[in-house]
Formats: sequence, structure tokens, C-alpha cells
Amino acid sequence: MIVIFSGGSGMASVAEALKLQCTDVSYILPVTDDGGSSAEITKVLGGPSIGDIRNRLLRLVDPRHTSLQTLLRHRLPSSTSEAAEEEWLSLLSGQHPLWAGIPAPCRTVVQRFLTEFNVAVAGPVPTPLVGPHPDSGEGGQAEKFCFVNGSVGNFFLTGARLYFNSLQAAIFMFAQLTAVPPDTKVIPVCCDQTRDSSTYITIGVQLANGDQIVGQNCISHPTVAHMSTSEHKLAPQPQLPAPIDQLFYVRRKRSDISLQSCCTSKQKDFTKMQPDPNPEVIQLLKTDSIGCIVFGVGSLYTSLIASLVVKGVGEAIATSPCTTKVLMLPGWTDRETNSMAACDIVEAVVRALNRYGELENNVGAYITHVVYPDGVGKQFEVQTLPPSLTVCPVGSHSGATERVSYDETDVVAHLLRLKAGAKAGV
Repeated sequence: MIVIFSGGSGMASVAEALKLQCTDVSYILPVTDDGGSSAEITKVLGGPSIGDIRNRLLRLVDPRHTSLQTLLRHRLPSSTSEAAEEEWLSLLSGQHPLWAGIPAPCRTVVQRFLTEFNVAVAGPVPTPLVGPHPDSGEGGQAEKFCFVNGSVGNFFLTGARLYFNSLQAAIFMFAQLTAVPPDTKVIPVCCDQTRDSSTYITIGVQLANGDQIVGQNCISHPTVAHMSTSEHKLAPQPQLPAPIDQLFYVRRKRSDISLQSCCTSKQKDFTKMQPDPNPEVIQLLKTDSIGCIVFGVGSLYTSLIASLVVKGVGEAIATSPCTTKVLMLPGWTDRETNSMAACDIVEAVVRALNRYGELENNVGAYITHVVYPDGVGKQFEVQTLPPSLTVCPVGSHSGATERVSYDETDVVAHLLRLKAGAKAGV
């Protein structure tokens, strides 16, 4: 088995390549994505956020289910709310062309959960797509749900979560319908058990200068009002005023979510908290069938460390029977890793797993191997890494943006060699 920590889109292409070679893989992801469609759902219905989970599940869909994959990957128009609502009603009614090619039993199930979602945010069809909804309070009028650029996959997962009152059950239903291999798991790192739907959990960071920023999107990709979610993730981002020192979890009011502006470093309207870990994650890390644990590529703090600081995760990894623990360095620096060398990234991961002083494990308890895309070794000063670590370049390719990315085929081959070596005791 391979266990991979990483959210976001950083590991997406690797996950697609890996599923063709190995299905015994467990992906552990954060539930703190608060950008785009995820933010709108959280604002109206509360958490947990499921954007990263939906993204990973879509990459694992069986190739025979491309019609369903296309539907669940679809986003509503980003032009106007009227256009988005019109297409949403077309989907709910079953008249939309995207339903073509989806078998009737599967179609019935998907429509059922999309309807469940619609009832939660707008009321039964064909009532207008505007409040009140169940969380509006006595005599209250809820803010109108905005369907603009909405993700159908997010709507489906949320509808299933509400129906089953369980995010894990919603993930299971998604995986069953799309024929994700039964030994491939997508597991949220924590489960927000609160029934207070007026709040949600997210992450914040403290900078080296003492400032704090709250919200995953605000930390990694501050929203630009005129850009779509995909556009602003590719756009150049302003540097942080100081390096990130540590990451923490907070509980905030749903009403604090805003797509138009980010939380400033001076705002203190939040309560720090430590979410309970998902018991499935801790139990998984104790099994002796793990060939390697991988800290995947992606945004260092918001995609990776958001899972590592959860209580119990550091202890479980340090004491895991698995002896091969691989850190994947990024191919370029971003807002979260600006000017960081390889040794700084290793230190950031170890400090997070130690929960910033609660534990005192050394590097070797968490990381044994470091891989990086060929061509960035000098940039990240990999020669400064501790000699106790096995450091290895893997294949890479450069795109039009001059960013160096991993060659996913070579990454998969390398991980499978490490897994085989661990199994053979090499």
C-alpha cells in the first residue's frame, strides 16, 4: 500500500498515472478548501469543505465512466447568475445534454443527491432559487445561494453528505458510482463533528513578523474579483509580507466567508482550535502493509501541512511500521515557499508533524527520502539536505510558464520501486 498526504491539484496528474499501475493507494486530504464553489457551499450550509476531495475523486474515475466524470467535473456558467441558475434547473430536470450516456440507474442516484442539495440551498424545485433555507432561522431570509461557476461534483458530494449525514458515506457513494477501485481510498484527515452549522473550520497561518492570515484561499491564492477560480490560481500572486512560521486551525462564523476580499492580518475574529483526527487515518497509519508514506507535491502549507498538524498524525507517522517516508519537493516556489530551500521545506514539515513543540521527533522519524524534479536541485539547494536522507531526482518537464513539473510516469515508477524495496526489506 502507498499512503499519500496532499490536497489541491498538485498531485492530480500523479494520481491519474498511479491508478494505472497500482490501486492499493490511500489519499489523505484536508477539508479546508474555501475558494470558489466550496466557499459558497460552506457559507450557506457549513462545512466540511469538499473541493479537494472532489478533485481527487474525479482523477480516480474508471475510464469506462467518462460520461459521468464529465457531468461531475462540469461547472455552471461564470457569466451571470441567471445563466448559472438556468443551466442548474436544466440539470435538475434531467433535460441537460450532459445526462446523455449515463445509465438510467446511475442517473437516478445522481439526480437524487443533486435534488437533495437544491432543497438544502433553495427549496424544492420549481420554487425560485432563493431563500429561506433550513438554516435561515425563525423568520429569517437566507442570503441567496450563488450558483455562478458552481461545481456539479461539489453539489453532488454535498447532497450525499446531507442525505447520509456523513462525509465518508458521500465519498463512498461517489467512488461506487464512478467505479473507483475498492482498494483505493480517499480519506478526509479530520471530521468536523459539530452540529453548529453557523460555524466552520478552516486554517490560518502565523507569519514570522507576527501577522496572521486566516483562510486557505487567502493564504495561497488571494481571490481576484474579476477572475475565475482556475484563472486566479494561475495568476502571479503577491508575496507574503513575511515567511510563514506555522499553521493552525480556527473555527469561524459562516458569515465571515467572502469571495471578494481576504482576511487581513489584523483581523482576530476567530477562535483557534484543534480538530479531531479522522480515526480511519490513525488506524491506517498503524497497519504493517504500507510500503511507503508520501508527502506529496502541492502548496506546502495549505495542501500538505494542513493535514500534518492535526493531532495524532505526527505520532502515527513516527511510530508507523512503514520505514520509507518520501517528501516530494515542489518544482517551483510560490507564495507559500518563496525563497525556501530544500532544508527549509524539510524543517517546515517536521515542525508541523511535531505540532510546533508538542513532540520532539527528529527528521528521520518522518522523512527518509527526498525526491525532486530534475532541473531544480540547484534552485532548492538540495546539497544542503541532511546526509541521513536519501535524495534522488526524478524526471521532469517544463511548460509554457517555465515552471518545472514532475514527469508523472517517472514519479510513479520511482514510488513503486520504493514500495517494492520496502516490501523486500531493502
